[in-house]
Amino acid sequence: MTKAQRWAWLMRGRFAEGRAAFDAAVAAGNEPLLHAAALNGAATFALHQGETRLADELWTRALAINREHGEHGEAARCLAELGAVAVAERDFELAHRRYEETAVLFHELGNSMREAIAVSNIAAIAANRNDLAAAVEYGERAIALQREINDPTDLAVSLANLSPTMLRLGDADRSRLLLREAVEIAEDYGHTLLLGHTLAVAAELAAVDGDGALAMKLVGATETAFASIAGELPEGERLAFERISALVGDVDPAWQAEGRGWPLRAALDAARPLFTAPAGA
Repeated sequence: MTKAQRWAWLMRGRFAEGRAAFDAAVAAGNEPLLHAAALNGAATFALHQGETRLADELWTRALAINREHGEHGEAARCLAELGAVAVAERDFELAHRRYEETAVLFHELGNSMREAIAVSNIAAIAANRNDLAAAVEYGERAIALQREINDPTDLAVSLANLSPTMLRLGDADRSRLLLREAVEIAEDYGHTLLLGHTLAVAAELAAVDGDGALAMKLVGATETAFASIAGELPEGERLAFERISALVGDVDPAWQAEGRGWPLRAALDAARPLFTAPAGA
């Protein structure tokens, strides 16, 4: 199996398929660096399926192997992934430290793409910790670097991460533009996983606009999008749902139930007007 296969399974939300393939590779053994790569892949899909402790164990083992064999770039990637585990467990301070360390390591290695991903993740963590100024600072830095190196798929993630932060700061127009670009890129590249993430941002936009019905339908659609790819609902979505509930207040349970019946394409079509409408329209 190659990194390209791992990325394709991940991007298209084929978690069960990827998990089975990498679990088999781990069980097969192999020489140390191939084993480390298998551990890395298995951990990726374990995390997305909510098995955080297993993911932590697998990446810790891969990290040790890569360090032992002088694979500094792969070791930095494992450390970054351990940051993702910390996010899933709501240990945002530990996650921040891990991503800061990996950003420095990737900068020293001259890997601008991985550096930008780490910076984007720091922005998302800052938003989760309600440090919105830092979230904007790191988010804009990641976006600028990803535009500079022409990394569209990771750029789309950074755009989607920054969109709800701008919304929380009261700049709904900027939030819409960021989300619109993220969705356009994700659709161009068939990035199903990211499209699932954008639904929660769209739901928050609908809630801010005062359309509680659409907001809750998109919440339901987000739940279905992640359930359909055998994925655990990510921490960012959980926090967004809490904010949406606070904005919407009492709701008709039928709204969320209706949204759960929407396929991803129908949900995106329902959300699309939110990306372009002027704030307050």
